[in-house]
Amino acid sequence: YLKIYHSVMVNQTDDASNIHGVYYRIVDALSDRRLCVEIANDAQHGFDIFSPGVKLEFASPKSLLTYAHATVKSAYRINDHKFIVTLAGDIPVGVKSGDIIAAEGDYPEVHIKDCYFGGNRARGLLLGSRARMLIEHNVFRTPGTALLLEGDGRYWFEQAGVRDVVIRDNTFDNCNFGVWNRGAIGCGSGIEREYYDRSFYNRNLLIENTKFLIHRAPVLYLYSVDGITFRGNTIVADGKKYPCSVKPCDTDALFQLVDCRNFTHDEVKIE
Repeated sequence: YLKIYHSVMVNQTDDASNIHGVYYRIVDALSDRRLCVEIANDAQHGFDIFSPGVKLEFASPKSLLTYAHATVKSAYRINDHKFIVTLAGDIPVGVKSGDIIAAEGDYPEVHIKDCYFGGNRARGLLLGSRARMLIEHNVFRTPGTALLLEGDGRYWFEQAGVRDVVIRDNTFDNCNFGVWNRGAIGCGSGIEREYYDRSFYNRNLLIENTKFLIHRAPVLYLYSVDGITFRGNTIVADGKKYPCSVKPCDTDALFQLVDCRNFTHDEVKIE
């Protein structure tokens, strides 16, 4: 369980917090059951998930779609970033060099409450756990996206793909006054455009009873998300801190959703 309560996170030189797993890149198949894999981003040196019995997912780096599963029998560390992994069964059909693997299951539940995020270099929270995540009673005033759904298999190699996120009773205070991503709540998943309509890497967002102070669109910038509920929220275009460049009644600008499905919202309260 990951909990952050009653905290003030300001003046950081990067995002306030990143919550995600780690993808490894497949180098080669050495036999029917043995793989050579590597840590492909230097920031992840020191991670070692390959204990006997750990369940693995195999995914495409372009779509982030999981296409196979396996279990670790044993592993041998060659050096700081390369491993030989022996599976309990044969290597799944379709596995090839350049694909990515990660541990599946045992994701932490996350509860972040009564915090302030602002004055930092980039974004607020990067959300990536596949267990339940509850973000409530916080204030965000970040120069980039306040809550970002990320994960990718070609640069940062961060395993993500949320499955149950509740965002309620927060205040987003004129976020996106800088250059990092789009939307108070946004996507940054490393999915190639051709896979947006089938990946649905992130799922099940509930956004409720939250106030969005805005100076520009969008409030939501999401792609390839399945299940978005937006209810009981208030949008305020006050123009006090920044000139407001969006009409709060322009829902097409406020909700920029690309290849998302199952989006529902009630009548948005505008102030």
